Amino acid sequence: VDDMAVFVDFIYTQHLQDTITLKTTNAAQKAAFQAGVARDEQDSSWKNQQINGGFTYKVAESLSFGGAVQAHISGVRVMRAVTLLGGMTFVF
Repeated sequence: VDDMAVFVDFIYTQHLQDTITLKTTNAAQKAAFQAGVARDEQDSSWKNQQINGGFTYKVAESLSFGGAVQAHISGVRVMRAVTLLGGMTFVF
């Protein structure tokens, strides 16, 4: 199709588990925080797969329309959002 541009993008992101170290010499503080630290370390790893796509179409010499979408495919411990975008460009 003349005057139309399309793009598609696949993104895979993975974050490995973090290591958290408490820097205190107080044994009571370490014992009190250790359960939370272990849980936070376990929950720190995540991965995400998403796809981005969009298009622009030139209707006239000075007018074009476009749209885009960013969608979640799968993942662990990530926000599952879909983002839509629409736009119009007028050049004078």
